Amino acid sequence: MSAGERYSFSLTTFSPSGKLVQIEYALNAVNAGQPTVGIKAKDGTVIATEKKHKSTLQDETTYFKVEKITHHVGMVYAGMGPDYRVLVTEARKAASVYSAKYGEPIPTEQLVMSLATVMQSYTQMGGVRPFGCSLLVIGMDDLAGPMLYQCDPSGCYFPWKATALGKNYHNARSFLERRYNEELELDDAVHTAILTLKESFEGQMNEHNIEIGICDANGFKRLEPSEVKDYLGSLA
Repeated sequence: MSAGERYSFSLTTFSPSGKLVQIEYALNAVNAGQPTVGIKAKDGTVIATEKKHKSTLQDETTYFKVEKITHHVGMVYAGMGPDYRVLVTEARKAASVYSAKYGEPIPTEQLVMSLATVMQSYTQMGGVRPFGCSLLVIGMDDLAGPMLYQCDPSGCYFPWKATALGKNYHNARSFLERRYNEELELDDAVHTAILTLKESFEGQMNEHNIEIGICDANGFKRLEPSEVKDYLGSLA
């Protein structure tokens, strides 16, 4: 076994180049995930993702990638679904504890920091592995307004105006750089998110194989298939 291979199996030991190689493997899982997009507009934020069905026999009516965390916060992922479910539970728990303690909804950045702390803790413990997913978290805060954050397996988190995760994310981000402007309104941001997904979409896009969540002054909601169909129809 070469020196490089020895370090690649250890989570808690740095390689000679100063890397924790297992985190890089976790990011590979993210980059192999289904394309996911987040865009911040003047009056809200949108997240959108592919939702490919593995078989026509599967009942997908209760499985969602876009999840509501609180009234004003939602999130989506690219990477491994089971790991994401654990983080959804952690996020809801953190939001509930904050609300009970302070009597007000948790600020979006505070929630992201809490999730990042959980994800980072899994990079320095024996017997575990990093989470194999990255998150896009959106929210609407009374003071800060629309928010969009990305949180990675390493525990790093970043605010974005627009970003993409998953397969072909480089192409998606290049598309967003060309299309994005800070005067976007929420409806336009939804259209832009759909067009970004279309850049690498295989097959026919419809209301059953993509999911969209929006957050505005009314709070967060996952769009119903009929609403997604209307957006798709307006782009035809």
